[in-house]
Amino acid sequence: MSKKENKFENYNQFHLLSTLRKNTIMWYPFKNNSKILHIGSEAGILTEFLCTKGEVFCINENVDLNTINQIRNPNAHIYDYSIPKFISDFHHKVDYVVIEGLLDTISNKKDVLTKCQNILNEGGQIIILTNNKLGIQYFSGAKDNIISNDFANILSNNNLYTKKQWCELLDNLKLKYQFYYPYPNYEFSEYVFSNIPNVSDINRSLSIFEGYRNEYFDEVKAMRHIIEMGSFEDFANSYMIIINASCPIKYTKFARERKKIYQIYTSIVNRNDDKYVVKTPIYDIGKEHMNHIYKTYKKIKSVNKYSNIAYCPVIKDNNNLIFNFIKGKTLEELINEDVEKNNVYEIEKKLDIVDKIISIGECTPFKVNESFLEIFTNQDYSILNDKECYEITNIDLILDNILVNDCYNVIDYEWILDCQVPKSFIMFRTIFHSHALSKLPKDILDRIYQRYGISKDLGRIYLNMEVHFQMTPIFIDSLITVKNQANLNYLLEPLLLDVIILDIAIVLQIKVKRLHLIVLFQILIRKMFINQRLLNIV
Repeated sequence: MSKKENKFENYNQFHLLSTLRKNTIMWYPFKNNSKILHIGSEAGILTEFLCTKGEVFCINENVDLNTINQIRNPNAHIYDYSIPKFISDFHHKVDYVVIEGLLDTISNKKDVLTKCQNILNEGGQIIILTNNKLGIQYFSGAKDNIISNDFANILSNNNLYTKKQWCELLDNLKLKYQFYYPYPNYEFSEYVFSNIPNVSDINRSLSIFEGYRNEYFDEVKAMRHIIEMGSFEDFANSYMIIINASCPIKYTKFARERKKIYQIYTSIVNRNDDKYVVKTPIYDIGKEHMNHIYKTYKKIKSVNKYSNIAYCPVIKDNNNLIFNFIKGKTLEELINEDVEKNNVYEIEKKLDIVDKIISIGECTPFKVNESFLEIFTNQDYSILNDKECYEITNIDLILDNILVNDCYNVIDYEWILDCQVPKSFIMFRTIFHSHALSKLPKDILDRIYQRYGISKDLGRIYLNMEVHFQMTPIFIDSLITVKNQANLNYLLEPLLLDVIILDIAIVLQIKVKRLHLIVLFQILIRKMFINQRLLNIV
């Protein structure tokens, strides 16, 4: 068992006010100009989003939180109602009822749902956000919001429901319903699944956000095993239950650890028996990023001369980008199969395809310029002089972004940089971020790096570049509050020493007063996929 330190100066404040909480509902296709009832509105974070969709009524007993909500959302109609008073006195007709967590705390769920059904307009929907009594978070040490003892939800007869109990209740009420699974939970969603996720989607627990708690086992590892056993639905931390509607969206992933211009969510959508992938900017300014991706596709299409390499087609729809849904296995999955069989020849053969994809367009020798230094900062780059660079600098050509069927399909080309970057650095990132390749013995992994011209000295430079890339202004905007880049470099100096051994425990113990810096460190660790085998390159 390990103990998690309190990661935030005031976790309750963070919990109430974090805009990450909007993730759970912002992807849902609400109709514009609707009337919406928000039950359990707290300080109004979700209310703020709902107000963009129409007229909003809020029900919450806490007068102080209602005051905050009213200041945040002056156009919302806020009622200091208890549940019994809501059932007896609320008579507005609405198109949607969003119940945020409140059903976790009450026993008369049936009465509340019956009331909600009675106030819906024709075609109206109910959306329930709720925690699962058997959520794996509670087994691993997370505490209930009301009962603070470890395992209290499991050992006590509280008001939380399992999925089976929810199905029984909704069936008894003769309601049509659909389950979604926000991950890690509905309060801080990074994904929303409609069915069992891929194991690779499970990459962190809630402890990155929570206050002080015990951690009795590796929650991520346990959940991956649960998925392999087919029991994810029973042990998911949270449910999002849609009543009276069938939503065509099957999957959503959020990218929020970026500047506002780059923040997006990506959904898989069923339309007329076909599937599409839709990228949506979270903020209006994000349309610039969408335009950049669209122009990138046009450019790549014009210079790609390989018949066995394709880039996923895309069209623009207002500010959204709609991509074809391509069936196949990712190169990460295929290489993982080769790793399990210890088939190094096939691994290298597949990585040679990545090397070929990187080599699209005109070849030029590397020269340091201002655009490069803005991203990777200044250090001794003499070892990179005259390294091969190519016209299309797809910095994020990781194995999960290449789907294989009758050809090799690059499905994500969001990060095409406008500066020269050595071809071998892109290959370094491809190898470095592969979970499958990290399982190889050190001597074989060394051989693979060497195959693509990445020596120990070059690997040290590239790892430094990777750290700086993760700290680039693309990612840090609202996540960090410092006066200038010099301050940032000073604060992060423990991460940038020669060997750059990022021991997770050491990083999390760095005493930094600023809440957002700590969030940044954790995002860096999660994104970098650091493990000892990969660090052997340096």
